[in-house]
Amino acid sequence: FFAIGIHAAFSGTDVGSWWYAAISIFVISMAMIALMIRFAVISLRERRAVADAKVSELRRAAQAARDAVVLENPDEDSRDKRTMVVQKVTSLAKNVLGIRLIPVGGGRTAWWDAGSHITLHLPNGMERQYSLCGDSTDRAGYDIAVLDTHGPEGGSTWIHNNVKAGTVMTVSGPRNHFPLVPARTYLFIAGGIGITPIRAMIESLPAKRDWHLLYLGKNKDGMAFADEVVAEHGKRVTVHESDTTGRFDLSRLLESTNADVYCCGPETLMSEIEQRVERNRAHVERFNPVLREIEGGARPFVVRLASSGKKVNVAANVSITDALAKAGVSIDTSCGKGVCGTCETRIVDGKPSHLDSVMSDADKDKLGVMYPCVSRADGAEITLDA
Repeated sequence: FFAIGIHAAFSGTDVGSWWYAAISIFVISMAMIALMIRFAVISLRERRAVADAKVSELRRAAQAARDAVVLENPDEDSRDKRTMVVQKVTSLAKNVLGIRLIPVGGGRTAWWDAGSHITLHLPNGMERQYSLCGDSTDRAGYDIAVLDTHGPEGGSTWIHNNVKAGTVMTVSGPRNHFPLVPARTYLFIAGGIGITPIRAMIESLPAKRDWHLLYLGKNKDGMAFADEVVAEHGKRVTVHESDTTGRFDLSRLLESTNADVYCCGPETLMSEIEQRVERNRAHVERFNPVLREIEGGARPFVVRLASSGKKVNVAANVSITDALAKAGVSIDTSCGKGVCGTCETRIVDGKPSHLDSVMSDADKDKLGVMYPCVSRADGAEITLDA
């Protein structure tokens, strides 16, 4: 097009005619503008991609810094345990309670962002992690939703049977190993009570951001916040009830999108997401550990403490945290199963064998951390910042 315009302007039979020259100049100008726009769009896309990558890295670095630093103001220290009181308990759905916790004596809660969770240290000695599902700008209290799973350990059942307005309990956190990373388009997939962190993510997004929520459950009676998210966001939300319409065909949905996928729900659902979606676009949060084993079985090794140079032997059937505790070295722990992230420890030297379910192994290696309540050394010795 550009070449034709030049040829016509200077070699055509009508060269010299004012109207012909004007048309030729117009054609050449349009071609130049088209080229400039094309290069500008390509450059903008490249800059956006670089910016998104930098923002993602900064977000992770900021979260790591928040988890590592000890602040002077205890209200801001996400690692400190604090006493809180239940302000109110509401029924959100069948077997799901909404619980509002506020600091005893007033004050502000710790800062948190969408995807964060807190740990409840129950009076019966149990510890349970629950996603924050309220407004992240609300510093007056925490909102959580608790599903009674009727499981053998009974943590959620104890809460349903015993917690009421005025109940006092110890809370630690918040922590976030499920952060909302900047992206152009999001696909949120929530299974049952997995709606809790997803709801906070949706509410934190700018109004014009492109996203869609697929909310899966047996029926709406047991799906917390289903009516609310539909009322607030309309066609952006798909609520699927398997009792009436059968199993949802995830394969067709996932094959038709390039969005970043955020999923929280049953293990079968999250495993399917991880299998069908590229690793850099798949984000999941687990509160139940995935069974991971060391090939050839666990072996003894040595942990060297960077702060003192002390060496601690870790037997094949003992966790790092237990071995260190026996040697008089304390590392904060909570779940003991490799899901909550409380025991996150920086690796100074050596290679870890990751056995936790907190985040992807690649992300842990990038941050240089491990979770020693379940993870081990991949070798004879590992040096930890402890």
